[in-house]
Amino acid sequence: MLAAPGDLGRGIVRVHPDTARQLGASEGDVLALERPPSAEPIKTTAPRSGLGRPGDTGVALVVHEAETGAPQPRVSMTASRLGAPASQAPSGNGHGPANLSRELAETATASEAAALTTQRPTALTLPSRPAAAGAAFGTVVLDGDQPAGAAAIDGLLRRTAGIGLGEACTLRVVQPGQALAVKAERGPGATPLKSSELARLLDGVVAGAGSYLLAGRGQLLRVTATTPEGPVRIDASTLVQVDEAKTPFTDTGVWYEDVGGLDAELARVREIVELPLLRPELFARLGVVPPKGVLLHGAPGTGKTLLARAVANECRASFLHINGPDLMHKYYGESEQRLKQLFEDAAAQAPSIIFIDEIDAIAPKRAEVLGEVEKRVVAQFLALMDGFVNRGQVVVIGATNLPGALDPALRRPGRFDREIEIGQPDRSARLSILRIHTRSMPLSSDVSLESLADRAPGFVGADLEALCQEAGMAAIRRLSSPATSHQPPATEIASSDFIEAFHAVAPTGAREIAREQARETFAGFGGYEGVKRSLRTIFSRAGLSRGVLLQGPSGVGKTFLARSLAGEMKVPLIAVDGPLLFSKWLGESEKALADLFAKARQNAPCVLLLDQIEAIGDSRVESAVGGRMTGQLVRELDELAAFPEVAVVATTNRPEQVDPSVKRRFDYVFDLALPDEADREAIWRLLLGDAELAAAMSPKTQGMSAAGIAAAVRRARLFAIERAEGAPTQEQETISMSDLEEALCLK
Repeated sequence: MLAAPGDLGRGIVRVHPDTARQLGASEGDVLALERPPSAEPIKTTAPRSGLGRPGDTGVALVVHEAETGAPQPRVSMTASRLGAPASQAPSGNGHGPANLSRELAETATASEAAALTTQRPTALTLPSRPAAAGAAFGTVVLDGDQPAGAAAIDGLLRRTAGIGLGEACTLRVVQPGQALAVKAERGPGATPLKSSELARLLDGVVAGAGSYLLAGRGQLLRVTATTPEGPVRIDASTLVQVDEAKTPFTDTGVWYEDVGGLDAELARVREIVELPLLRPELFARLGVVPPKGVLLHGAPGTGKTLLARAVANECRASFLHINGPDLMHKYYGESEQRLKQLFEDAAAQAPSIIFIDEIDAIAPKRAEVLGEVEKRVVAQFLALMDGFVNRGQVVVIGATNLPGALDPALRRPGRFDREIEIGQPDRSARLSILRIHTRSMPLSSDVSLESLADRAPGFVGADLEALCQEAGMAAIRRLSSPATSHQPPATEIASSDFIEAFHAVAPTGAREIAREQARETFAGFGGYEGVKRSLRTIFSRAGLSRGVLLQGPSGVGKTFLARSLAGEMKVPLIAVDGPLLFSKWLGESEKALADLFAKARQNAPCVLLLDQIEAIGDSRVESAVGGRMTGQLVRELDELAAFPEVAVVATTNRPEQVDPSVKRRFDYVFDLALPDEADREAIWRLLLGDAELAAAMSPKTQGMSAAGIAAAVRRARLFAIERAEGAPTQEQETISMSDLEEALCLK
C-alpha cells in the first residue's frame, strides 16, 4: 500500500506488529524486498493462517481489502523465516574496494579521503556496471494501523524491487553494513551536490546496488556500487560520488505519495493506464483491447498534471508532456506534422505516455471554429488516435478544464475511453494535501493541520501549496525582522504564519465571485427565535432541504439572517443580487447564472445567497430574457439537488412576483413579518445592551422593522454625543430615554 507522505525517500517499511512477529523482525531491523520467484502473484482469494509446516521455507501472507472506506491497493508478501543475513563474505576474485576508494579519493576533499582510507574494509568485489532492479532495503517501523499481511512502502522502494501496488513480494531480514563509499548516478536535470551534503541528506538510509534514493527535493539517484557490497547504511561520514547517468532512467519527479486527496481517481487511472503498460499479456490472453486514452477534466489546480506525472513515473514509462497551444504553428501543415511526430516518438519509446495539457486548444468543436487550421489539427488528431500500432503500449492522457469545448468525436469510446473528473478536495483530501506540502517544513507545536483543513473550504491542491509557501515566507519575514534579531532563532513555522498566509492566498475557484467568510452569527440577530431554530435544524443535517426562501417586508433582516446562517455553519458565503446577473448581450445573463451555480458547486460546502430573487425568477416580465432566466434558474436548482453541501437561501420582499415553478423548488418558505413586541425587545436589548431601556422602548415602537430600530439607535447615539459634548469620553456613548424619544420624534 502507499506510504505515508512523510516516509517518501526515508527507506521505511511500515508493517503491522503481527506481521513483523511472523517475519522475526523488530523495530529498526532492515528488510530486503524482492519479487517472488514465481511469475504468478500470490493468490488473495482466501486467507491462509499459521506459519506453515516445519519444512516450509516461507509463509504466504494474504492481502485483504479494507472493510471501511474506499478500497486501497495492498502489497502482499511472502515472509521468509530463514533469518539468515545477506552474505558479506569476501568474493576472493582479487578486485577489492581499493579501486573504488582510489577513484572516489581523486574527487574527494582531503578530510573525506583520509576518512575513507582509515576505514577500509576487507576486499570485496564491486560490480563494474549498474545492477538491474533487484532487492530493495527498508527499515522496519511498526504501525498498528497497517493491515496484517501488507507493507506500506514508498515509490523508490517499489521501483528498486520492480514491484507495483497490489503485487506480491518476498521479505526477509538482513544485516546491513556501514557504508564507507557509495557510487551513484543522477537523472537528467538534477543539480550536482557535494559529497558531504549528499551524505547528510541520505543519513540513515539503507541501500544496495540498484537502489533508487531521493537526496533532497527532486534529486533522484541510482546506486551503482557500494563499499562494502550488499545492503549498507549510509551515515554522515559516507563518501558519496554521483556521476551523470550513462543509461538515462525515467523520472518525472512525482510519486504516488506526492498525490494527495485523489485516492479514487488514482485507482481508476492506474486501472486504465498502468495495467496495459505493465501487464499487456493479460489483455492478449483475455482478448480485451487495451484502452487508448484517458481524459482528465476539472477545475484548474486540482492535480490533473500531477496525477499524470505520478502514473508515468510509477509505470517506468517514457513521459512525453506537451501543452496544446505549443503544437500550433503559423506555417501550413506544420501543426499536423508536430502532432504526428509526437506520436511517432511515443511509439519509438514505448511503453510511453503522451500527456497533452490544455487539450481543448488543439481539439475544439469543428462546428464552432472558423479557422481551417484548427479543423485540420482535429482531423489529424482523430486519425492518430485511431491508427495506433502499439496499442496499449502508448497511452494518451488529456487534461482540460473545459470538457464541453472538446470535439464530440474525440470523446467517444476507442479514442478517449474514460473520462475522469478531478473535483474539489473535501476536508480529508485537504488534510492529506497539507501533510504532503508540510512534510519537509519544521512546524511549531501550535500548528494544527486539521484546523487548517477546516478553514480552507474551496481550496484546491495548488491553493494549498501556495498557502504553505506563503506561510514559509511569513515565517522568513518574522525571523528576519529587527524586532527578533536579538532573540535566539527558532526556525519553525508558527500558526500565526499560516493565519497571515490565509489573508494573502485566495481560492482559485472563488476569484471570480464574491466569496466571503461571514462573521455574523445567530447570536447577533435579535428576535425570530423560531425561524433561527428551524434553520439550524434544517441545515445541520444533509438532505433535509434543497433550499430556503425568506420573504417579508423590507428591513426585517432577511439578508442579515442568511449571512448569520453562513456564520453559524462556519462555511463561506457566496452572495449575489439578482439584478446584477443581467446583461445586454444575448445569452450572457443565462451564462452568468450557470457560472454562479458552477462556482457554488466548486466551493462546496457553502451558502449561496440569491438576494432579490424576484428579479431572475419572474417569468411574467415582458421580455424574452425574463423567461429564459427563469428556465435557467429552475434547471440549476434541480441540478443542485445532487449537492447537499450547497445551502441555497433566497430572499424577496415581493413574493407574489416569484414564479410558482421557482417557489416550488424551495422546500421551506419562511414569512418574516414585522417583529412583534417580544422580538422588538430582543432587538432593542441587542443594540442598546440595556434590558430596562429595551423593555421600555418595545411598546413604543410597534410596527417598526429591525432596520428602523437600528437607525433610531444610531440617531440617538448622535444626540447623546452632541448633548454630552465636552464631557469625559466614557459618558459620551451613554444613551438615555430622552435621546431615544427624540430620535423617534416622540417628544
